[in-house]
Amino acid sequence: MCVYIIFPQRPFSIDRHMTNEEIVSNIRHTRPSASVRWDHQTCDLLKMLLHPDDSKRLQSVESMRKHRFFKDIDWDQVECKETTPVYIPAQNRIHCDPTHELEEMIVEPNPLHKKHHRLSRRAFKVEDETLMEELERMERRFSVYNRMRLKDAQRSANNTLTQSCASDVISSEYSSSLSLYRVGIELTAIQCYNI
Repeated sequence: MCVYIIFPQRPFSIDRHMTNEEIVSNIRHTRPSASVRWDHQTCDLLKMLLHPDDSKRLQSVESMRKHRFFKDIDWDQVECKETTPVYIPAQNRIHCDPTHELEEMIVEPNPLHKKHHRLSRRAFKVEDETLMEELERMERRFSVYNRMRLKDAQRSANNTLTQSCASDVISSEYSSSLSLYRVGIELTAIQCYNI
């Protein structure tokens, strides 16, 4: 990541047609080329981070702190968060690829970039008491339309109606069961609107 940030290219040339063995061999035997634009300390740090030999590679936080690239940094101030950041990103815009944001929205149930919106909704307070009371009254009076609940109610009413009609057909004439069926349809319609 450091190499990609400093040099706008990957440290090792990896082609999508390469096998895993070729990639590993490339990483082990190829040294990343140092750019002329960067000073010796920067190039040395990156080489030490990418060194193929474990014993020569920078592996710990202490070894990184001791590297001459970080000689001007007061690590005690960094740990206490007393340093002034070099760059402070603007909070009113996205600082990454929008496709990453879209993937996050798809994968995460509560995406991070919507956090501000969620917090502002929580902080929203209605100052007018009558408006709040009116909203609550409307919520009680008008139920939320739920298509699945309506279908379940219709099935239940039809099953009850079918059972009722079947027993009536057996015990009475066809005309009386037909009138019960019509009454059942009307009852079903009434029940659907009173959910």
